Amino acid sequence: MTSIRQRVLAGSDTAVGVVALIALFPMAGGMPAMSGGNPLADGFWFLLNLGGALLLLAAGIASLLPRIKRSTFIASFATLIVVLGLVRFEVSGFSQLLPGWLLLGTC
Repeated sequence: MTSIRQRVLAGSDTAVGVVALIALFPMAGGMPAMSGGNPLADGFWFLLNLGGALLLLAAGIASLLPRIKRSTFIASFATLIVVLGLVRFEVSGFSQLLPGWLLLGTC
């Protein structure tokens, strides 16, 4: 019973994290686009706006995959987030935000 409940909660954490990222990403990219591309300010802005959703997503996925070592998961999750963000910004035409996104990913 506990295992099923934990998996349901982990799945809901993951789903809420994805929905929050989808909802917050346009707003998180809008403000740094107006700032002129200062990487430190952009990275801080991304962290403030998307940090909670990224932590919720990471916690849900980590709970769904308990056999993966924590250090391997952190490295692969951070790499995945950086790559997907870079692709998203490049496709949407916000290439001046790439240094700020890389700064967020390395923190």
